[in-house]
Amino acid sequence: MKKVRFHYIPPPCDESDFKELFLRMARLGAGLPLDKDGATLKVWTPELLASAIESIPENKKGIDIRTVQMWFQDTNDAGISPKNIRWLAVIFGCGDPEATRLWQKELFESRSRLFDRRKNARSNDTKIANKEKQQEQGSLKGIVGISIGMFATQNALIIPAILWTGFGVLAFLSFIAGVESVTYSPYAGMDKQIGFLWAPSWTVLPVFILPAIALLVSKILSLWSGIGRPLFNSTVTGKLSPWEEKASGFRLAFTVTFFASFGIIFALQWAGVYLQSYHAGNNMNLMVDWNIAALVRPEAINAMSNIILSFVAYAYFGFVMWVYFNSLLILYLVCDDLADMTTERWNIELTDKQRAAINDIFQDIFRVILLAVVLCTFIRLQSTYLIVDAPNILSWLYRDASSIFVGEGVAMLETKAIARFTSLILVFLSLFVFTACVQRIRNTGFFAGSFSLFWKGSVLTIMTVNLLLVGNVNGFTWLLLFSSLLGIYAIFDTDLKGFRSTL
Repeated sequence: MKKVRFHYIPPPCDESDFKELFLRMARLGAGLPLDKDGATLKVWTPELLASAIESIPENKKGIDIRTVQMWFQDTNDAGISPKNIRWLAVIFGCGDPEATRLWQKELFESRSRLFDRRKNARSNDTKIANKEKQQEQGSLKGIVGISIGMFATQNALIIPAILWTGFGVLAFLSFIAGVESVTYSPYAGMDKQIGFLWAPSWTVLPVFILPAIALLVSKILSLWSGIGRPLFNSTVTGKLSPWEEKASGFRLAFTVTFFASFGIIFALQWAGVYLQSYHAGNNMNLMVDWNIAALVRPEAINAMSNIILSFVAYAYFGFVMWVYFNSLLILYLVCDDLADMTTERWNIELTDKQRAAINDIFQDIFRVILLAVVLCTFIRLQSTYLIVDAPNILSWLYRDASSIFVGEGVAMLETKAIARFTSLILVFLSLFVFTACVQRIRNTGFFAGSFSLFWKGSVLTIMTVNLLLVGNVNGFTWLLLFSSLLGIYAIFDTDLKGFRSTL
């Protein structure tokens, strides 16, 4: 038998998986040639084993040394292909056909046991991760738990569903009240449209823009808590605060956003502006919209119906702003947690997977901020339209676009719009959060590249300048058109890779 010239060890026929079996046989030198005294002083090394496999006459293609090296790595869970089992069985079987057959059977069985154990380990890891995630989410109580819980992966459609339902309720009530499409005359010979369906800040904003923001924030939160944070947990050197403790540290911020949304934007604005206008019997020189249509068109809707309708509308708008503020706050919370985790890593370089996770988060943060600027632009457009002498918003934009050719724009009415100032506060808040997030991400050692930051900054700058020019200069509509197309493109190509690849 050929095996008498080699160190033959019969298959153990135990429950060892491939890794355990192979490493044991490699240490024992199974299949190595014997000296004249019938002993072997060597053990298998990757180079020696690869050379032995390549010397098998039937093996015409040889074997990659890196494949053999992976067999020797105790921490590497890579298995072995059926083809390589054949060659390894020849080595361990010392070239004897019967011994080779027994070893081939043993190696295949050990390979199956490795796959089974690896599958069970992954399943257990997934169960543990899900359990820890549920415990973390479940331990967030009060305003923090509610604010973050709305954006959790399993609740991703809750916010869009509430927004769409609220819009449906408002649309239904406006039809009942008769203000879905209603006009008033700011001066003789002018009928100005102020109906609900003609207001983009009450239609496009909550139906399309804000749900998109909410879904992106939910994606970011899921990516960080489900993939990003575990990636960094394996490389930190110190004890880190768990996610729920980190989030709870923002309790005051979440409380402030709740108070600002429902205490100021809803209650104070409704009671201090709309309810007071009804009490005074006039619009107090403020812009006229469908929420106070009864003051200028009492024959179209009675005052009590309009008061109730405006109460529901501004309660809904308070929720809209709450979602907006919470979205920005969660963006910073994720970036702050990310920066804190990487600070604990000292001088450890980011891995490719960690860089990919940070990059995905960064790109989606840009998309959220871009949509936030679009949201502010809709508020600015609607509030500006209500204080100009145009019959409807489309006519106003057409006349403004034509003004650079004919030299005649639109005149302003003798009313003021608080929302024009509000839109400025909101857009600068969005840009501040983006700047803070960029700074925290750069603290991680991740750098997206100068061109990437320049492109993103340029898009946001152009769109902000466009917002500032709305209603302040003639011909702003052309910049509005350009910035709209630019923003749509930037949503899908956040780094301008598609355009650069064509150059």
